[in-house]
Amino acid sequence: MQRFQDILVCIDVLQISSVPSDPMPAEPASALAHAAWVAQQSGGKVSVMTVLPDPVDEALIEQAREILTDKARAALGSDPVQVSVAVGTPFLEITRAVMRNGHDLVVVAARKRSLLERRIVGSSALKLVRKCPCPVWVAPRRFAGGPHTVLSAAGFHGITATILELSSSLVKLTGGEWHVVHCMEYPKEGAMRLRGTPAEEIEAYKHEAREFSWKKLHEFTDPFKAATGIDPKLWLAQGCPDAEIAMAAQQTNADVLVMGTVGRSGIPGLLVGNTAEKLLQLVECSVLTVKPEGFVSPVADEG
Repeated sequence: MQRFQDILVCIDVLQISSVPSDPMPAEPASALAHAAWVAQQSGGKVSVMTVLPDPVDEALIEQAREILTDKARAALGSDPVQVSVAVGTPFLEITRAVMRNGHDLVVVAARKRSLLERRIVGSSALKLVRKCPCPVWVAPRRFAGGPHTVLSAAGFHGITATILELSSSLVKLTGGEWHVVHCMEYPKEGAMRLRGTPAEEIEAYKHEAREFSWKKLHEFTDPFKAATGIDPKLWLAQGCPDAEIAMAAQQTNADVLVMGTVGRSGIPGLLVGNTAEKLLQLVECSVLTVKPEGFVSPVADEG
């Protein structure tokens, strides 16, 4: 967690009442509490930002700044609090702030639940996960303290080491449980069935693939086990990745899911994978997403 020294928490000031005695809604309160917890563990600083829709007058901007300052000071327990009010499209202004100021973590909140009690992640959070260059932590509606149970979604690519490093550092801080899940894929199975390959050969291929995956899981996790003394519980799932990871989050009662963004192309400003987008909508826990090394945000910093 030491990597997070400059945290930007983004909340919708229009959700907050201007009456000092009124309680803060759950969503911004949770985002502020998450940011405060991370800063406390890392020794970092927290900046607070909101984005107002355009057009807006200076009087409303100043009122928003005053409300935000008062609420942030109360939530973070620090004074002075670095507060900024931008005007425009939220994910664009937040991303530009990250690029200008070098924030290394953005914390945002999920929206209120729907009438069907499903978790809804706003479009701004989804776009930040896609385009913001630093890690993005999407907080649940309520903060229940530091994450006790951490679930890592591990694919066998370069970003997995970052996912596991962050996950193990979280577990070390809280003394909780660590689970690592990998979703199995059988890329040759379809073609083998089309060619009429005997069933026993297909099963032998799948067995070999599973053995390879267990080996790779240990290759990725064993160094962190040796370095931290934390023994993660390994899961090898088969099926639709978003459904399987969401099920693992539910079965482990995960407090945070740590996962990477998987690109659909090799360009620097890659697009987030469908699995990550779907999981943001499916799981109830907080979600910490990280970009691969070399990611370049497609959002231009226009000052």
